[in-house]
Amino acid sequence: RGDGSGPPAQESNVRILALDVGEKTVGTALCDELEIVANPRETLKRDGVEIPRLAEWIAREEIGEVVVGLPLNMDGSQGPSARRSLE
Repeated sequence: RGDGSGPPAQESNVRILALDVGEKTVGTALCDELEIVANPRETLKRDGVEIPRLAEWIAREEIGEVVVGLPLNMDGSQGPSARRSLE
């Protein structure tokens, strides 16, 4: 209701797309609508058209959030792969 007199409004769950960005490919996983399980989807080649393909997929699947994995070293530091993911 917004006036504090009732239960809080239910937030609608969003579909979350997870990306595992590598040098040659981008792995993808999509969560279910309850945000419980992420299932692997396709692996995209990094061929210069992966961004437009992802944008079209995001619109088609009504994805509300995208997360990108950050591959840290065992000691928690950032190596070359992590730095590339942040670019």
